Amino acid sequence: MVRALFLAGLFSLGMTLSACSARDQHPAPGIVCTTQAVSSVVAHVSTASGTPINGADVQYSVNNSALAPAESAFNGIYGMAYETTGNFVVQVIVGAQSMQEQSTTVIMDSVGCHVVTQELFFTFQ
Repeated sequence: MVRALFLAGLFSLGMTLSACSARDQHPAPGIVCTTQAVSSVVAHVSTASGTPINGADVQYSVNNSALAPAESAFNGIYGMAYETTGNFVVQVIVGAQSMQEQSTTVIMDSVGCHVVTQELFFTFQ
């Protein structure tokens, strides 16, 4: 039983540390960062009247990489690329023929702990 609890705790610690960027583990002297993983980009997808659109095809590219799907989605809000800096292109497809694309640049915060999340807004008819 004790061994199972130890292994569970070790696994939990490993998952927490893996959620951090390399800079989280080596911030500037005197800075203590949290282990919270922060989304690099959040896309808000809605209708013109403000109704959230669930089930949109949301993909992103970082620094001209291949497109990847958003990692999380809830109530028309799509999260992408935890703790990743760079030039992002976000593509949202709703329905068979409606596509929009926006770009943004994600940087680290001033103390080097986490990315500064960029929010993009996509509105469809």
